[in-house]
Amino acid sequence: MGKEELTMEAMIERFQKRLAWQEEHGRPRSKLIYTKCMMDYYTRVKEAQEQGKPLALTSILFYPEILLSMGVVTFAAEQYAIQLIASGLGLDYIDKGEAYGFPKEGCSPQKATVGLAIEEILPTPDFIVATAQSPCDSSAVMIENLTHIYQVPMYFLNLPYRYDAAGVRALKAELEDLIAFVEEQTGLKYDPDKLREFLENSKEAHDYYLKAHALRTRVPTPLGGRDAFSSFGIRMFSEGMPETVEFMKAYYEETLEK
Repeated sequence: MGKEELTMEAMIERFQKRLAWQEEHGRPRSKLIYTKCMMDYYTRVKEAQEQGKPLALTSILFYPEILLSMGVVTFAAEQYAIQLIASGLGLDYIDKGEAYGFPKEGCSPQKATVGLAIEEILPTPDFIVATAQSPCDSSAVMIENLTHIYQVPMYFLNLPYRYDAAGVRALKAELEDLIAFVEEQTGLKYDPDKLREFLENSKEAHDYYLKAHALRTRVPTPLGGRDAFSSFGIRMFSEGMPETVEFMKAYYEETLEK
């Protein structure tokens, strides 16, 4: 398998073909929105540096709203590796990542992400941002590896373990430091009103998400595991954007109709 199948251009072309097929075969509206969102997302990543926009590589559990509201293009590299592996592509890059020194016990997509970075298949970011804690501990190790590979600035967002007053203060301080970091790296300025727009979109999308998944308790369930998990992917890279709200609304309405 040649590297050309793993490039961003090839990924965009696959989603273009998928969207055309879905339209031709009358697939549900949520599927069409999802596929177009994915296609547009990869196009933004591909064109970011061509258009002089800063590109931030993120972990999949990073909150993108602040960066997106500031005009930064975000790229969840693990999600790209997952997309390739799910399509049966790039499996040998898991071994390449492990050979680089990534722990054998680590997540396969994270090992593949490191392998793809080594082979210069992923776009080179201007900086890296990630959450320091996540349910998948090897994510932090992956980010450290990517920082060594790309030699770019990196910011770890520390998340509090408790949602009490002290936890809120700690998270507020972390987010303020994140904003200062992004401003320093990009020269862009934080706009609280712009962020509020993204957060309002996030809340609306999240409300539709909760309502859709609450319907899974019905017997028989109107939302199987595969479709239920698909709603997670779009939020890795476009949380807070209006198209995510559009997808979640259609996703909920279709589930309710079933």
